[in-house]
Amino acid sequence: MRHIFLVVALALAACTSDEALRQSRIDIEAGNEEQGLKLLAEELNTHPDDMELRNYYLHQRALAAQRYLALGDNARAAGALERAAAAYARALRIDPQNERARVSRDALNGNG
Repeated sequence: MRHIFLVVALALAACTSDEALRQSRIDIEAGNEEQGLKLLAEELNTHPDDMELRNYYLHQRALAAQRYLALGDNARAAGALERAAAAYARALRIDPQNERARVSRDALNGNG
């Protein structure tokens, strides 16, 4: 009997993880990267040993940060400095350790 409860508990945990992954993919594909990545990070905190989830999260975070870096660079080149600053700030919210986003933001603000 105890064995059955363990199997059911594992199945429910997998369903929760699958649902979180599905919802995060929907959010990311809809352009709500920050929400989707937040959901993935929360799920990763719950399941830190899930390498598929970790790899998907890291890949999506890198893609999103890169997308906003490109938007920032294009906006800066076009002279749209407020849009560039907003794009770099968003890249940093997505990936606070992103050195290129930090350097670009600082250069834009005259600190680089």
